[in-house]
Amino acid sequence: MARFKKSARNHRLEVWGKDFVLLDRRFQRPDRSVKSEILHLIGLSGNFTGASFDLVMTERPAPPLTVDNVSAWIDEITLIEMKTTAQPIRNKALAGFFFGSSETQYHLSEAAADRIRWAFVVLNDANEYGRPFFTLLTFDQVKAKTRTKRVQFQVNFAGNDMPNPSDEFGPLPDPAFADPELRQD
Repeated sequence: MARFKKSARNHRLEVWGKDFVLLDRRFQRPDRSVKSEILHLIGLSGNFTGASFDLVMTERPAPPLTVDNVSAWIDEITLIEMKTTAQPIRNKALAGFFFGSSETQYHLSEAAADRIRWAFVVLNDANEYGRPFFTLLTFDQVKAKTRTKRVQFQVNFAGNDMPNPSDEFGPLPDPAFADPELRQD
């Protein structure tokens, strides 16, 4: 149960991080169709989807980006990959910032080159600035700051062609052994 609470907490933190960045009117959260069109316009639509990045930034505040107007702004658009923490981080040097990333995010950053920035958001005021802050890094800056990284797999089980689960242990918890105070009968 704590794992699911942590996941929900992390999701809320990500939403708060995006909302915080969106206080700067140069940033927008376009819908998937606009994000897909952006990838198409910059030549990256074959390998990536609208889910591959979080926000976009323009050089100056722009009207809400739509499929109809995004081509007029494409030269000013930078893709934004978000990483958010509530931990106290001293300053924009980001010493001690711990985050997860996917292989797709790394591949997109390599392919997009100067068209992407990583936004590191600190939602804590225990820092040199006395307030939450964020900073933007290029992918080269992210790599230069990286002390260590490890591979983590995300696994999806097959669909209807799964083997018969007759020899698997479960379903659990067995009601006979569950703590009565935690049961949700």
